[in-house]
Amino acid sequence: MKEIINRIIEIDKETNSIRIEVEELIEKQELELKKAIYNLEKESSIKTKLESEKIYEQIISQGKEEVKKLANKDIALLNKIHINYNKQKEKLVEKVFENLFLGQE
Repeated sequence: MKEIINRIIEIDKETNSIRIEVEELIEKQELELKKAIYNLEKESSIKTKLESEKIYEQIISQGKEEVKKLANKDIALLNKIHINYNKQKEKLVEKVFENLFLGQE
């Protein structure tokens, strides 16, 4: 009987030892998993930020190009207006002079 009790106590000690080892292993794996998740989240965050910055830069670049195109169109239009004005300037001045001083239309 004493031998059976000793064997039960021994089994209980072994079981307790195994339980402690399993709990430590689980804690270690949980910690490693948390670290892995943290690293994945951090990597994902950095990647997302870089992609967002890249898209932002593309949008800004496209906007600047569009502004340049519009500015060039405006400059071309102003040059045409200036050329037409210079062609018609003499006639306009003469017409204004006639209307103001000679009363002719």
